[in-house]
Amino acid sequence: MKHCLIPLILLLFVSYQVSALGVSINGHTNSFLLTANTSNSITLTCEVVNNTGNETLLWYRGSSQVDIKTENSVNSSSICIFPVTPQDNQVSFSCVLKSNTSIKVSAMLDIKFDPILTGEDNVIVEIEKTAQLTCDFKANPQAAMSWRRNDNLVNMVSRYQQYLTSDSFQLTINKAEKKDAGLYTCMAFINGMNFTRSFNLDVEDKKDVLPIEAIGAAVVVGALIILFAMFARREKIFKKCLKPHDNTSL
Repeated sequence: MKHCLIPLILLLFVSYQVSALGVSINGHTNSFLLTANTSNSITLTCEVVNNTGNETLLWYRGSSQVDIKTENSVNSSSICIFPVTPQDNQVSFSCVLKSNTSIKVSAMLDIKFDPILTGEDNVIVEIEKTAQLTCDFKANPQAAMSWRRNDNLVNMVSRYQQYLTSDSFQLTINKAEKKDAGLYTCMAFINGMNFTRSFNLDVEDKKDVLPIEAIGAAVVVGALIILFAMFARREKIFKKCLKPHDNTSL
């Protein structure tokens, strides 16, 4: 029984030594979510845990390696993110042990920011065609979205439809009429505040477009008229092209 315990103790000891070496970010040895607001600064400090010698650390932003100085990579390493922007939201920063890249810990950024609304301000559509207003947005946390016209909620009658995705809010008007023209407002409501973007819709009269068949027929008729005219004047044309005979003998 004693002889059986020795290999088991050795196995447990080796397992402990292997699992003991690790890294931490801001004291977290497991990946975690870090919340911050835009315009703030974030400092991430990575340290080697239970190392017996010098270990080199690597930083990654997503899948791209972060360039750090050599003196900032041995056993302890820090990076600063300033200013924090909406583009940093849901981005993962990972600290990796160079000698064993399977040993790492990550900080996923949860950046809070007010809604950002964008889109084509002026939309022109021909009467009886489909008009589409697209309000692109970013927000964290997610905002409540609505369309308004003249400070009133848009009445979603049969011709009006709205579509909401994770980053776009669309208002579609089928068979646009003159009365549909006007100023529309995309509104994002969050934390008791409203954020808006205005869109101007102009409904134009139908454009007079000649049918393709009519244009083709006109081209054919024109070509035939030219050919007939040339045929009628063929003798005069040919006479001008012919050179007079030179009867002077050598």
